[in-house]
Amino acid sequence: MNALSSDKIVVPHIGVGEIRFGMDRDGVRAILGDPAEVDAESVPDWESWSYPDLGLEITFDADEEYRCTYLQVSHADYQVGGTTMLGLERAALVKSTSGLDLGEGVDSEEDGGDESLEFPDVSLEIHFDAGRSVMLGWSAEIDETDEFRFPNQG
Repeated sequence: MNALSSDKIVVPHIGVGEIRFGMDRDGVRAILGDPAEVDAESVPDWESWSYPDLGLEITFDADEEYRCTYLQVSHADYQVGGTTMLGLERAALVKSTSGLDLGEGVDSEEDGGDESLEFPDVSLEIHFDAGRSVMLGWSAEIDETDEFRFPNQG
């Protein structure tokens, strides 16, 4: 059992459970152990670690000395503000987010028809497949100079 087995609370701009934006690979490994898969080739200057049993993917950015800059979850037991975000139809999801402090949601459609609902104020996006939310991704805060601001960085 690891640190995320019971603590699956997503906090925009901060992280999830004990995993925080700005952590390096050794810090994440100390909490979660070795990832099941490492992808260092799909996106230049990024390294993604996959923990399928947790429904978690962690991205480390080479430009940030391989610190955690992006998180993605795909299991329905992750929550934002006590609210389940995955496995819901779009209308139910929009209703459930209305009481959360996420800012205004913006619909987006990517090449290939993939749909998402983005909350730019908190750098959070929810992806849909067949009308249901299937993936939640969010990043560290990005300041007005397009630099990452990590928790406890000031």
